[in-house]
Amino acid sequence: MLLIDRKQKALIPIPSSNFSDLKVLERSDLQKMIIASTEPFFKEMGELLKLIGEEVRPSDLVDDRIDLLAIDPSGAVVVIELKRDKDKYQLLQSLSYVGMIAKWKADDIIEQGASYSGRTASEVRSDIEDFLDNVDLDSLNHAQRIILIAEYYDYEVLVASEWLRDRYEIDIRCYRLALAVHGNDAFLTCTRIFPPTELTDHPVRPGTRGGGKGPKFPDLEAMVKWVDNDALAAFLREQLAGKWDQRAERGRVFYRVEQKTRIRVFVKRTFASVVQIGRFADDEKFWRERLTPEADVRVIRDGRRLRFRLRKREEFAAFQEAWELHISNIAFTTESVGSEPDKDEDGEAEE
Repeated sequence: MLLIDRKQKALIPIPSSNFSDLKVLERSDLQKMIIASTEPFFKEMGELLKLIGEEVRPSDLVDDRIDLLAIDPSGAVVVIELKRDKDKYQLLQSLSYVGMIAKWKADDIIEQGASYSGRTASEVRSDIEDFLDNVDLDSLNHAQRIILIAEYYDYEVLVASEWLRDRYEIDIRCYRLALAVHGNDAFLTCTRIFPPTELTDHPVRPGTRGGGKGPKFPDLEAMVKWVDNDALAAFLREQLAGKWDQRAERGRVFYRVEQKTRIRVFVKRTFASVVQIGRFADDEKFWRERLTPEADVRVIRDGRRLRFRLRKREEFAAFQEAWELHISNIAFTTESVGSEPDKDEDGEAEE
């Protein structure tokens, strides 16, 4: 790590250090620091994760515990194992944990999150629904991932990770922790060393897709500049002003009814893709009467959701009026209602 000296127009090396020299312990220090700062730490890694537990027993049949347990926006469960130094058995340990976690049901994940956060299962369920990227709670734990975090790695760990990923498509990622000290301050970096970070993992400009991830924006102005629709830009300014958070960064606007997310708006370059989560009586007719035919109102997800698109200023105005005067007070159901479902859900496609 280099310190920028603006006066001398120079780069000054900052001495590196390690956890042992700084007397930083694995569980009582490092793990607690991560838990207290999950958002900045995961952002440093380039990962979008929601922590749902620490020191988690993956099965009643074992006493071992997972350091950290999280979920990602796709609903995959992520086993995170920390090592202050290095441990050649770190990967083997994680694989055994993943094997046990794979048996968990969605309700087990929610119960774990409730136990960890001290909140009710209903509250955790709503939080997870908000966090997931247009997938149902039923998709929780559809896949499992492994994240290893350590100061150093034995060659055996890295080569085994590569083989498992290439041969069996197991999602394993290895991150290296590095420390530097300047005066009384210590600096921590967390860099992915496997699989290697490819150029495609990094967006060229705000909103560019890369590494399988959706658009991501540093602020509202970047998002507004990226979209190519004045009506959409005006809608975003009105809805997101002073409300910027992780969901907004990913181009999402959420609307809740009785503490449950019922409307999700996905920002596209030229339109907004709107997903209604849950159904209410005559909802297809309700939206078709208020929106233009181009909005393309359709039933998706086996009749449990609706999807439509907003492009025109009058469509955004009608949507906002419908929300304020009607939707926010409507009783929703998770049951399928209305016409036969159209299985083609392409609300995420670019145009």
